[in-house]
Amino acid sequence: MKLMIIAAFAGLLVPAGATALPAAAATTAACTAGGAAPTRAAICRNAGLRGADTKMAAAFETLLAASSPADRAVFEDSQRAWLDDRDTDCDADTDGTPAKPGSLVTCLAGEDAERTRFLAGQPEAGPGTPDRIVPVMREGHGFIWSFRFADPRTAAEKLVDDRLDGEIAALHIGKTADVDDYSDNFDAELNYASADFLSASVVGDHLAPTPDKAVLTFDYNLNVDMRSGRLLGFSDAFPATALTGLQQKCAVELHDYLEPGPGQTAADAKAAKDQLDAYVANLDKWSFGATEARINLDPGDEDPYVCHLSYETLRPLAKAGFPLPAVAGPSPHPR
Repeated sequence: MKLMIIAAFAGLLVPAGATALPAAAATTAACTAGGAAPTRAAICRNAGLRGADTKMAAAFETLLAASSPADRAVFEDSQRAWLDDRDTDCDADTDGTPAKPGSLVTCLAGEDAERTRFLAGQPEAGPGTPDRIVPVMREGHGFIWSFRFADPRTAAEKLVDDRLDGEIAALHIGKTADVDDYSDNFDAELNYASADFLSASVVGDHLAPTPDKAVLTFDYNLNVDMRSGRLLGFSDAFPATALTGLQQKCAVELHDYLEPGPGQTAADAKAAKDQLDAYVANLDKWSFGATEARINLDPGDEDPYVCHLSYETLRPLAKAGFPLPAVAGPSPHPR
C-alpha cells in the first residue's frame, strides 16, 4: 500500500478502521520511510513543496466536507489517480530519464498549484468570482473534469452551469467491464474569472453513434460577460476593422504552421491559413488569461500551435465596454 504524505490522502488509503495521521505526522512518516519514491523524497526535503501539499490537502478536505457521499467517493478515487499521474509525470524528464532535482521540484510545484486551484474552484488567472465555484467530476473509464457555480444566482452563472451541465449530461460514461462500454472525454478548465468576465476552455471527444464508432473531437471556449449574462462573440470584442490586423499578427507568429511541410501542397497551406483566419474571427476559439489571449489551433496536441495576443496589443483595438482582463504583469509573448 502506497503511503501518502498529505493527511487527507493518508486518510483515504489507510486500512479500514485506522485513524488518519495528522499532516505533520504523515509527512514525518513518509520522510522516514525507507525506499520513498523520488516525488515523496523531494517533498520531504523542500519546505515549499510541503506547504503546497498541505494547502492542497486543505482544499481537498474542504471539498469533501461540502460534498454528497456519492461525490465524495468520486473525488477520493480521482485524487488517488491524480497523485499517481503526478508522480509518474514528475518522476521522469521528457526523455524518459529520472528527473533532475530542479526539474522535479518545478514539476511538483506546478502540478500541486494547478490541482489546488481546481479543488478550490479557483481560476488559473484573475481574482475569481464573488460567488463560489466548485469542481465537478464524473467517474467511468477515467474521469471527466468540469466546474459549476455552487448556488447560481445571476443570469451569467446560470448560463455557465446550464452549458457545462448540459454537456456532461449528454456524455456517455462507461462503468462496466465490457470492452465496448467506452467513456467520452470532457475537460472544462477555468482560465480566467472575475466579477466582470469568465473565460473557460472546453475540450473532449465522443464516439459517433454509427457502426464505425468514429471519434468526434470538439474544442471551444466559453467567454462570458458576467455583468450582462451573455456569451461574447468577436463582434462584441472588436470592430470588424480589427480583424485583418489580428489575422496578420497570428500569421507572423505561426509562420511555421502556415508553411507547407514535406509532402504538402499549396492547397494544404491555403487550408491552414483559412483555418487560422477562421479561428481568429471566432471568439469561441479564444481563451483569456492573466496577460494575454491565446488562440490554440491544436487543443489536444502536447505541443500545439498557439497564437498569443498580449493585452497591450488588444486593448487599443477592443470595443468600449468589452471586459478585457486587467493586465497582471508583462506578457511572455509581447506581440
